[in-house]
Amino acid sequence: MSKEDKRNHFKAILGLIDNFERQSQSLAACGQLCQTELFRRATSTLFYLAMPSEISLEMAMQQAFDMGKTVLVPSVNWETKEMFAIRLSSMDCEMETCRYGLKEPVEKETYPISNIELVIVPALGYDIKGYRLGRGGGFYDRFLARQELQATTCGFVFEDQVTDSIPIDQHDVAVDMIVTDQQVRLIQ
Repeated sequence: MSKEDKRNHFKAILGLIDNFERQSQSLAACGQLCQTELFRRATSTLFYLAMPSEISLEMAMQQAFDMGKTVLVPSVNWETKEMFAIRLSSMDCEMETCRYGLKEPVEKETYPISNIELVIVPALGYDIKGYRLGRGGGFYDRFLARQELQATTCGFVFEDQVTDSIPIDQHDVAVDMIVTDQQVRLIQ
């Protein structure tokens, strides 16, 4: 199955999850994430702001705020195709909607990539070896490949978005763990 076929497959799976299930499974996955030693130990985490069909990280983000951690979200420069980490001041700070319905904080205080300890990486799907299938823009691939990033990486998806294998390219990098609504997989 090609990458495009896999993308369509995962988009169809996401389309079948109703709002109640999405909320319930998101809370379960956040609970799994918050119990990991990697989450508890990290003082700065780059989360993502979920699109309507994606698994939500809101509960884990609130937990990070409650624990006094630095909460970060991505910001994209569409001209240079670069992604940056932006400090989120609170869960109810003012947001703007950018391309493709992506949300970003209005106030953009960038955070040094070298200081990020944990990166939560969205995807349409993951395989059991930790390789991801993104939406095709390459923003996370380029971000994760940056030399100064020494963070642990964590895939965060619904269990139905994990498959045996995904077609990979030479530049693809596996995440260190995958957290779903059902389990935590540490990648060897």
